[in-house]
Amino acid sequence: MPKLFYLCLFLATLATNTITFASEDNNLSRHEIKHLLRHKIIALSDLAESPLLIKEVEEENRKSKSMDNILKTDRMWRTIDKTHPIKKQMYTSKTGALLKGIVEFKNSSYSEIFLTDNQGANITSWPITSDYWQGDEDKWSQVFNHPANDVFIGNLEFDESSNTNAVQISVPIIKDKKIIGVLIAGIKLTYLQAKYLRSQK
Repeated sequence: MPKLFYLCLFLATLATNTITFASEDNNLSRHEIKHLLRHKIIALSDLAESPLLIKEVEEENRKSKSMDNILKTDRMWRTIDKTHPIKKQMYTSKTGALLKGIVEFKNSSYSEIFLTDNQGANITSWPITSDYWQGDEDKWSQVFNHPANDVFIGNLEFDESSNTNAVQISVPIIKDKKIIGVLIAGIKLTYLQAKYLRSQK
């Protein structure tokens, strides 16, 4: 079978500890998965250390939003378009413009990037995410609630906000050795295909 078949099999099971390629005696460990994505993980981790992002998260956390208000906004999220003030601030702030610029400049690899506060609520994002609250999802909780996890790699999924197949990578936003938020990026399937095939040469 072609290598692309094995890649799709591997991506579809990223959450497991090891991946066995069908009809091949070859396992791909979590370490090898992280190695395949190492350049994007490093880039995202560097971005998470930006003073601009750290300051934005700190300012948002100081608002001490109630969970009731967060969930109310989350319910309203799908009923409003991206020109609504709540959504518009996601990409027009200084931080939002930065993330939008990164996604648009490197659109061959990134499907999306978004930043959350200490409760999992969006602070900035591009494109606009399909939901506002991320706190009930592994991409947020597996990083924020488990300090030993320096990075979380999700499954291959179809992403509604970017209309593409992608794998999400999450890294913590840290201030004074404490996690204060989470930065999440979608990495396009096409980028992963290219990286994997290149590694097999």
